[in-house]
Amino acid sequence: MSLLQGLFGPSREKIWRQLSRDVGGQFHAGGLFSQSAVQARTDDWIITLDTYTQRAGNTNQTFTRLRAPYFNPEGFRFEVYRAGLFSGLGKVLGMEDIEVGHHRFDRDFVIKGNAPRRVRRLFDNRKVRHLIDAQPKIHLSVKGHDGGERARGDPRR
Repeated sequence: MSLLQGLFGPSREKIWRQLSRDVGGQFHAGGLFSQSAVQARTDDWIITLDTYTQRAGNTNQTFTRLRAPYFNPEGFRFEVYRAGLFSGLGKVLGMEDIEVGHHRFDRDFVIKGNAPRRVRRLFDNRKVRHLIDAQPKIHLSVKGHDGGERARGDPRR
């Protein structure tokens, strides 16, 4: 074991290669203009684990993202994330937040969506709320296709 590995643990590439073997997926090594990714296929789904970097002020912040593109003919969209320091202020200033009828969850999370009744039905499921609540940092969303987000190997590409 190298000194750096002893200090910092195994590299992301090593862990992701092992993950791809464990789930029967593929590891795609990043290059000069692309990030590394793990992809696994199950039936008609291609699930992709990768990272992306976003500029935040004078620094860059890297996020790990899990994507699972699917056919969404009704265009259902939602977004949920933990409430932060300014969430209360945002609500006072008119930020749309769907309350799902579970006090602690409504207090701890901001939920937006284009179909409030469907969002409430989704978050009425105790297991869904529990799994989301168990994540210390989470930003979960269902979005529309935005051009560059298709999974590698997606036949609709």
